[in-house]
Amino acid sequence: MNMNGGGNTARYFVSASYTEDQGMYNTDQTLRDDYDTNANYKKWNYRMNVDIDITKSTLLKLGIAGSLAKRNSPGLADNEMLWGMLFGYNPIATPVYYSNGYAPISHRDNVNKLNPWVASTQTGYNEDWQNNVQTNVTLEQNFDFITKGLKFVGRFGYDTDNSNWINRHRQPDLYKANGRRQETGRDYL
Repeated sequence: MNMNGGGNTARYFVSASYTEDQGMYNTDQTLRDDYDTNANYKKWNYRMNVDIDITKSTLLKLGIAGSLAKRNSPGLADNEMLWGMLFGYNPIATPVYYSNGYAPISHRDNVNKLNPWVASTQTGYNEDWQNNVQTNVTLEQNFDFITKGLKFVGRFGYDTDNSNWINRHRQPDLYKANGRRQETGRDYL
């Protein structure tokens, strides 16, 4: 969305945008009320510019731009760990859960492999926020009355970047493929 306008003394430009990319994982609908484990990315962008003619030879320019982004991912993350489990897991080797409620894990290539559905839906979630703001102020003074083409330009800018995250991980109850209990399920922050 863009808007611009103004008159002889001042002009403005305002822009805003929003994008959202949804994840492709199936989620556990019973957990949907508590938290969302699916991967997704949302981003809001904005910009505002104002040019003000203070005098016929003095121009003040103000600008602000920035973005706010939120990224959500499963507790084990949706990077190489989850994809590594997916590529190294035989989907018919074990059930999603044993009848006693424990999730099976298998040991292959010196790595414990958790069922990818359990890894993507039962291990909590990660929420990452990124915020950045860029500001600038420019003052242009035309000195044509002294010498044709002489101009002074002064600029000041200030940028800031902020990050915040919430990682709420959950360890489901696990059984190794040999039938021994691995760990007890627990929530931790």
